[in-house]
Amino acid sequence: MDKRLRLAFALWAHFSRSRRNRALLHHALGRDLARALKAVHDDPGFNWSLEQLGNLAGMSRTSFVNRFTTCVSMTPMEYITHWRMQIARKLLAETTSPIIEIAEGVGYQSEAAFGRVFKKHFERGPATYRRSAV
Repeated sequence: MDKRLRLAFALWAHFSRSRRNRALLHHALGRDLARALKAVHDDPGFNWSLEQLGNLAGMSRTSFVNRFTTCVSMTPMEYITHWRMQIARKLLAETTSPIIEIAEGVGYQSEAAFGRVFKKHFERGPATYRRSAV
């Protein structure tokens, strides 16, 4: 995973723990983007659209995409995919939940689709990752 992305996830995890820290995050990103990011983090399995995220941010779809990409260094949909994969990786390593259950929980309707995306991100499939994480 890209170092900037790791930093973004670490900062989000840290800043989302307390009300004061969330205020700092809102200040750094702007309330508009922070609202959209919070929604994605609160419900990563939801079938997000750029229009919905733009509405949450109080922006047009194009303005939202441009601002998000400038601030986060990836498109909103790339970010959502990366966030989902981080959650899935953690669940695979720390639980015995069936892979299909994890896939559905992070927004994939089939284990095959989830497996393709997971393998693209981590260079091995979910089952292989789980076995090596134990």
